[in-house]
Amino acid sequence: MRKQRVIERLIYEDVLLHNRFEGRRWPIRLQDLIEAGEKEPRILEVLPAIIRLKPKIIQNLKKDLPNYPHLKTLVNYLDRSNAPKQWKKIPIEDYRRQLERLTRLWTHQKSKNKWRNLNLRVSEENLKKLEELCEKLGQTNKSEIVRNLIEQAVS
Repeated sequence: MRKQRVIERLIYEDVLLHNRFEGRRWPIRLQDLIEAGEKEPRILEVLPAIIRLKPKIIQNLKKDLPNYPHLKTLVNYLDRSNAPKQWKKIPIEDYRRQLERLTRLWTHQKSKNKWRNLNLRVSEENLKKLEELCEKLGQTNKSEIVRNLIEQAVS
């Protein structure tokens, strides 16, 4: 049951893909992640990256991490040359690859969320002009045209 909850939380966070479970925002603890990782190594591969990039996913992490000194060392030295060569029989390169992947994933998600909606009141005449401009430029996305016009006006 714990393993399933861990997997569902990692699916929710877009860390793992699985065809039998749906993502859910369960609270998870470090011990549960490690125990589930013993059965499913993909969990162990992403664990140091999660601790480094999104520690709030794991409940009581600050209290529990000192109980796992090898993991703490791995997290602290993950991107340095003097990092441990492996942890739990998984080579350091696999942990580094996951750190890079999750950094890209979560950075992209953050940048995606920076868009804001803006409702504008425009006259029929201005709306018609905007639609004509869309046709002239061969675009259907009015928002993109407005963004381009703003960029041109500012620069």
